[in-house]
Amino acid sequence: MDGPLSTSAKERLTAGQIVLGKYEVEGVLGEGGTGVVYSARDRTSGGDVALKVMHPHLASEEQVRGRFSREAAILRRLEGPHVCRILESGEVENPGGGEPLLCLALPRIPGRSLDHILAEGRLPEARATKLLREILEALESAHGHDVIHRDLKPHNVIVDDEGHATVVDFGLSKILNGGGTGTTNLTALNMVFGTPEYMSPEQARGDDLDNRCDLYACGVMLFEMLTGELPFRGRTPLAVLTAHLTDDPPLPESRVPAGTISPAVSAIVLRALSKIPDNRYPSAGAMRSALERAEVFPDEPDDVPERRAVVAKEPEPEPEPEAAPPTKRTAELPLAPKAKSDPKIGETGKSATFDAGKSTTAHELVHGATELSLTPKPPSSRRLAEPPRSESGSRPRSSSKPPTSKREVPKRDHRWTFAWILVIGASVVVGVVLGLR
Repeated sequence: MDGPLSTSAKERLTAGQIVLGKYEVEGVLGEGGTGVVYSARDRTSGGDVALKVMHPHLASEEQVRGRFSREAAILRRLEGPHVCRILESGEVENPGGGEPLLCLALPRIPGRSLDHILAEGRLPEARATKLLREILEALESAHGHDVIHRDLKPHNVIVDDEGHATVVDFGLSKILNGGGTGTTNLTALNMVFGTPEYMSPEQARGDDLDNRCDLYACGVMLFEMLTGELPFRGRTPLAVLTAHLTDDPPLPESRVPAGTISPAVSAIVLRALSKIPDNRYPSAGAMRSALERAEVFPDEPDDVPERRAVVAKEPEPEPEPEAAPPTKRTAELPLAPKAKSDPKIGETGKSATFDAGKSTTAHELVHGATELSLTPKPPSSRRLAEPPRSESGSRPRSSSKPPTSKREVPKRDHRWTFAWILVIGASVVVGVVLGLR
């Protein structure tokens, strides 16, 4: 039954009708959100072709018709073994008598769409990664001409009888939506400008798009091929878009038996599904190279920036405080052996840490002991030396404030001693002389 947003029966092409001057319509191959696909034969070469005729309501706007001719000329330059190139484009007379219909002539690819294949179950890792490498090769060609698919999904991937993938419908989103994201038209136009299950977060927000939105869709498709499930689901299109914006992607290996998906391929999926475009692969070629490397080194996963950032936020245990290391001066003053007793020094040599084998004056011992007492020590360390005792046997009182400079030890002046000896000696001599007289 024809809906208001599809092609009515009277507007459909009929078998035997000649389109674009040389293509003879044979029948209907299928119908989607953007138009009806007919099987046809090239009367000039005899080759089989597919004619994609857009729905009349999509081609009714003058802006769409203007973009169609410009973008079709660009799309005809796309080439590659996995790109469905455009053979010809133009307008077709509307059998219903309305506005002319927009038509693209494409090579007919024998095979099935990837969504029909996935309906039978998940794929082995080797086959899934092979198909995605071919899809990425097609994206390399398109992105090289500044063409973004914007609606990449399994329905737009044809797998031929030999198992090779071909990407179709390049540029249709830009033709119909003028390069925007199309999120405002999801309900009104049957989601023709993007499918929520494969749309990137920036596409869901309505931001400007670049080639990395296609890489996000590749991550969704690889997840689906490996697990048979979609990473983000919801009851409504809005719920699905919200999940793309807010939910972390699940680990692919959590949906399948252990050992089914290699660590390297799992990391590639997670990186492609990064919410931030800068955290994804910078190009289709870089992602394809990562898949090729994963085939050789399956146990060496690629880096996933967003996962690394989550791990970095976990609190780390605080290290235990270490004991204060000894100061340089303290370490350089080991305890010396007990000095020999010196009657000129008394007990001072027992507490000073100097070499007892060397000749040491009392002044040097006092000065050295003073330096030792001023050496800074850690709170937990024991004093290596004690300050010398005074002549009375008591230790000098320690100042409450640390000294700012070395204390000068006053030198004893022996001249007065010799003077008193001379005076006393002279007195004795005088007394003896007077007594003799």
